[in-house]
Amino acid sequence: MTDVNETYGKLQSTDGPHRDADLSELRQYSTAWQDGSIPQQQGRIVDIQLGNFRSGVVDPVFAALIQSLDKIPESELSILDAACASGYYSEVIERAKPQAAYTGSDYSAAMIDEARRRYPDRTFLVENACKMSFADRAFDCVMLSGAIEHIPEYDQAIAEICRVAGRYVILHRVPMILAKKARMTLSTQYQVETPRIFLPHGEIVERMAEHGFGLRDERAVYKSGLRHEIARRVRRQRPDIRTLLFARES
Repeated sequence: MTDVNETYGKLQSTDGPHRDADLSELRQYSTAWQDGSIPQQQGRIVDIQLGNFRSGVVDPVFAALIQSLDKIPESELSILDAACASGYYSEVIERAKPQAAYTGSDYSAAMIDEARRRYPDRTFLVENACKMSFADRAFDCVMLSGAIEHIPEYDQAIAEICRVAGRYVILHRVPMILAKKARMTLSTQYQVETPRIFLPHGEIVERMAEHGFGLRDERAVYKSGLRHEIARRVRRQRPDIRTLLFARES
């Protein structure tokens, strides 16, 4: 097993300094993840995670997604990975749902190029999660992983993925807080300054309900100790990385 933590910490640490910013400032960095240097840097982490995964060692972020997918009873379903990056989650989804039809999309053309290089037999499209070209309810399940916190207009992204989803939505790796109001910050990941928004748990659930989706399953991606849990509940702005499964109710 190769340890991914050191590489992750160097390239995409989420524990570094965060500078509070308002929405107008975050919008100036809304294209940050289209930077052409990111696919290669992210690939260094992904290659370790996938190498371990193929050897039977499942990274916590992969395990949380698999467990959420296991809560979906259908075996044959279409899945849109709406911020697919280099498409690596297609391997995880295939493990959990081998009969699923996978499509990946991302607003970064550089990421889609990398995804097509890595997985030439799978479908990848350049799409903005805030305004996609797909028809209403085009996919049985839409997944958004590690992306919503980087989208200043995250409410638009929620509305859009709910529009495109027929039955289920998975919000994977969301930094959630117990506060009533989102904390908007700027931080550096992959040496690129990017928005990072800490989202209130209640707001996410309420916004999903407005679009006809109810919470069906929720889990922490990483195990946290007692000190972290106390800080999260007392300070209410200490994030917890979570994966949530929603099902359409109307």
